Formats: sequence, structure tokens, C-alpha cells
Amino acid sequence: MPSTRFPEAAATVLAMAPAIALAQPLNTNLVVNGDAETGDVSGWIDGGLQPRETSVSGSLGVPDCLDIGAFCFTGRTGASVETLEQRIDVSARAAQIDAGELTSVFSILMQSRIVGGARDIARTELEFVDAGGMILESAGFEDAGASGVFDWSRSSDRRTPPAGTRTIVVRLVATRSSGSSTDAYFDLASLALTDECRPDVDGDGVLTIFDFLAYQNLFAAGDLGADFDGDCELTLFDFLAFQNAFDAGCP
Repeated sequence: MPSTRFPEAAATVLAMAPAIALAQPLNTNLVVNGDAETGDVSGWIDGGLQPRETSVSGSLGVPDCLDIGAFCFTGRTGASVETLEQRIDVSARAAQIDAGELTSVFSILMQSRIVGGARDIARTELEFVDAGGMILESAGFEDAGASGVFDWSRSSDRRTPPAGTRTIVVRLVATRSSGSSTDAYFDLASLALTDECRPDVDGDGVLTIFDFLAYQNLFAAGDLGADFDGDCELTLFDFLAFQNAFDAGCP
């Protein structure tokens, strides 16, 4: 039987070949350790935030469809501003991004705490960066919090990345106003790229009245496929979000 091994010369050529950037799977979370469940900050650029048991932050305000697990991220007793950051390379999807064919879908749970005059704020920043390091577009999300009420809020974002985007930065920022520790919390950070035409609910490739009917059926059945505003609840705002997406059309 002939050998199936590569000749030595061929193996040498393969070893010297440059690495090829593989495209990330669509519709999967690109944030590494976004739920802190490793119990450390692996996957993140460490700027001071640390994992902590979720018993400290509680579960008030967490939508029923989400599980915050055993850990979340929170501040330490160091600088008054502490961060975690991930720089997600999406260059393997450059052609689709530049053609406007993909959508970025982001979500995170945050909890700010306000006690008397002390205000510790949880904020998340998104940046869409080109190959030269220029920020093409950015967005910020902050849990305003309420004095003495320590509950989670969910922020979400859905947009077409600007042409030229090669990196998407996810940055968690905890800011302390006073005291020795920063009581701001983060959990379930996720970012995915998708090529779906979301308002094409019936999946026939065109947007028609039948998509409205299909969406109405999902909503009436209590199916979270109708959760267009990403809050894990079905409300009037989902209808408005669906209508806006329908009016915007698809690539």
C-alpha cells in the first residue's frame, strides 16, 4: 500500500506557508469568556475588573430567558476607573462587511449602584475600527441605576458595521465615585455577526405582508423569535422594532 505521508519537501512548504485567517462562524458569540464563568479574566485585556460570585450582584432584573451563572465581572479596590477589553478580529469577513451584507448583534447585562451620594457606574463601549486603527463608528451603553435599587439591566445593539471595519472592540468600564471598591457589575457579554434578513420572518427572500402575518403569529404564540428589541420580553416595543427593521429593508 502506498504511503499517505507528505513528502518532506511538501511538509516543509506547508510549515512555511503564512497563516490564513479563518472566518468566524456566523451567529455565534465572538466574545471570549463574556460570562466570566472561567472564574478569571482569560480572553480579556485586564484593566482592573475581576470575576466575582453572582451572589454579590444578585439576580433581580435578569430576564427569565437568561442565566447569569456562578460568576460576573466587577470592580476591585484599585483605580477609580477599571476596565476589561476585547479586540475582535473580523477581517476574515471583510468582503461581506464592506458589501453591507452582515449585521453585528451585541448584548450585555449591567448593574450600576447608587447609594446616597456614591454612584458607581457600569458602562459598555463598542468601537468599529479599520485596518489602520481608526474608529469608524462607536456606541456606548450605560446602566443609569436607581438609588438603593440593585438590579440588572440589559443593553443590546444591532447595526450594520461600517465598510472598512476589521476589528470590533468591546470594552467594559466601571467608574467609582467614592469609597474603596467599585460596585459596578457586568455579565453575559455577547457579540455575533449574522447575514440574516431578520424582518424576512417567513424566509422567502422578500419582504411582504406575509412577514407581518408570520411575525404576528410568533408574537401571539409567545415565541421569543418575536423579541425584536432583545429584552427577553414580548411587548409593543417589539412590534415597533420589527416595523423599523422591515422599513429599513435588507441588503
